[in-house]
This record gives sequence, C-alpha cells and structure tokens, in this order.
Amino acid sequence: MSAWSVMNSFAGLARDRMWSAAASQPSSFPSFLQSRNFSKFISKSAKKRLVLTTKRAHKGFYKGKGGTKEGRISSKGKFIVDPLKRMQIVAPDLTGFKLKPYIASSASRFAPEIRR
Repeated sequence: MSAWSVMNSFAGLARDRMWSAAASQPSSFPSFLQSRNFSKFISKSAKKRLVLTTKRAHKGFYKGKGGTKEGRISSKGKFIVDPLKRMQIVAPDLTGFKLKPYIASSASRFAPEIRR
C-alpha cells in the first residue's frame, strides 16, 4: 500500500467523523437562512432563458405544434378551407412496379447514412 493511499484513507475517516458530528449537533444557523426560497416573480434576464410558452407570452400568442394552417376561422366561428393552402400529395405511377409494400421486421429503423 502506498503512502498516498494511506493518507487518502485517513482523510476519508476524518471527513466521515466530521459529518457524523455535525449531524448530531444542532445547527448554529437560523432555519430561515438554510432553506432557499424561490420567488414566483423572476427577473427579466432569467425570463429570457425560459421556454416561450403560451402562458408566458402576451395575449393572442399562438405557438402551435408546427402544423400548417389550411384555412381560416370566419367571424362566425366556422373554419373555411383555402384550396391553395391544402397539402397536395404527389405520388408516382406504380403500375408495373415489382416491389411490394412490405418492410421486414429485421430492417433497421434508421437509414444507412444516418446510422453510426
């Protein structure tokens, strides 16, 4: 056993005795100084670092989930679909195509260029 490991083991024993003695004695600090109280009002600099949600933004803020708006809501509350904003799915002609729409259970979930 080296001198360094012996010294570290004695330091660990002294640290353990110090913590056990501190736990058995009452604290000299008042209890209101030991607990950390967070205010429900945060500073402006801290507010900038938080995630922008509809609860933190001003009136009328609509974040959404990344979907497209394919129309608008009328003054009477009815949704009016705009045909120019509708999604158009363009699929190739598959007549005479040899492969079938089947994915093997042993296939990887990720493309080969994405895999590491």
